[in-house]
Amino acid sequence: MERSFSGGSAISSGARTRSSSPWGSWVLHVRRRTAAELCYRGDPGPTLLVLLRLLQGLALGGQYGGAAIYVAEHAPEGKRGFFTSWIQTTATLGLFATLLIVIGTRSLIGEEAFASWGWRIPFLLSILLLGVSLWIRLQLNESPVYQRMKAEGATSKAPLTEAFGRWSNLRLVLIALFGAVAGQAVVWYTGQFYALFFLEKTLKLDGASTNIMIAAALALGTPFFVFFGWLSDRIGRKPIILTGCLLAALTYFPLFHALAGAVNPALAAAQSRSPVTIVADPADCSVQFDPVGKNKFDRRSCDIVKAFVAKAG
Repeated sequence: MERSFSGGSAISSGARTRSSSPWGSWVLHVRRRTAAELCYRGDPGPTLLVLLRLLQGLALGGQYGGAAIYVAEHAPEGKRGFFTSWIQTTATLGLFATLLIVIGTRSLIGEEAFASWGWRIPFLLSILLLGVSLWIRLQLNESPVYQRMKAEGATSKAPLTEAFGRWSNLRLVLIALFGAVAGQAVVWYTGQFYALFFLEKTLKLDGASTNIMIAAALALGTPFFVFFGWLSDRIGRKPIILTGCLLAALTYFPLFHALAGAVNPALAAAQSRSPVTIVADPADCSVQFDPVGKNKFDRRSCDIVKAFVAKAG
């Protein structure tokens, strides 16, 4: 259970941690643990987890996007990239703060107590940050750009219909989604959340060491959000976005192979010397994807072997 909390929760629940405050990331680390316990007791834990994730994704999507727009509308001309880059750092800083709290709690109370009851501490602390974030939100006023549009009567009376019901606008939404946002999401989550999962679950690194390594990497990488935001004001957004996606496509596989060799050379060598090949009837193999956790994939021989190999790393 403790290993599921520190690593598995980050990747499975981390689909949407881009909030403007770190409390959301702390909640994510705990929610997987709570749902897992409900599941073991026979309660619909996985279903509750998915529903909570949908609600959180909707809420944080609006919160994060709204924060970026709010800052952009207040940014001076020619500095929007630099100003909004600070919003980009909040997702990473949220994960960084999460790891610091988890590492600190583990060190203070010990691994056994942390696995038993200490995992609740980050969750309880997040309540304080939730109160702070609500207080900040209540102090904010509308941006000058929006106030001017409202005074001129230029605001939309049916924003959803205009955004998604008109092809001219929907086309722009789809281009932004699949042409930019999707690629950036893969790069960001692979480099941070999947790396956390990969170190602990696949390479069998202990949870404490995994958290420390990821925290150090985040501390080194976060300032570059601001740097490239500043650079985008000078050379444009598109070259930086496309270059980042291209670099990820070219380097992620070699980097993860190198990471495996550095963290667990014995496992990397064993996989290289003795690769595992599953020979089975394709009709006996199913796609092992079940977001609500009801299918254990234990009825067919091919599924049983695939599940065992996947869990073994």
